[in-house]
Amino acid sequence: MSTLGIDVESRSNGHAAVGARKSSETSSRSPRPSLVVTEAVRFSGRITLTAVEATHLPCRVPLPGGLMLTSIDPFLEICVDGYAIGETAARSKTCDPVWREEIESCVRDGESLEFTVYHKS
Repeated sequence: MSTLGIDVESRSNGHAAVGARKSSETSSRSPRPSLVVTEAVRFSGRITLTAVEATHLPCRVPLPGGLMLTSIDPFLEICVDGYAIGETAARSKTCDPVWREEIESCVRDGESLEFTVYHKS
């Protein structure tokens, strides 16, 4: 199982704030582990996210034509309500990337956060 750890902090402007440490276990069969955080309230204001790390990402991914991808260059994309608000730098040839990168964005009436790990091709 893969684990994706994200620190989430929101500095809101009079609206509900989201503040949590979330981690998700994802199937090793999935080439793109993702985590969706949905709160019961909308959030608005400046949101600060710290992408910490992902562990045990699947490094053997089948490709078309019977080929096999044996190393990945993972990066994390962060979306609010389906719209990308930022991404980390790609880490070269690792199944256990450590980012420790802070991403800030302004959000208006956000309902969900989505974190998806991709391979930089």
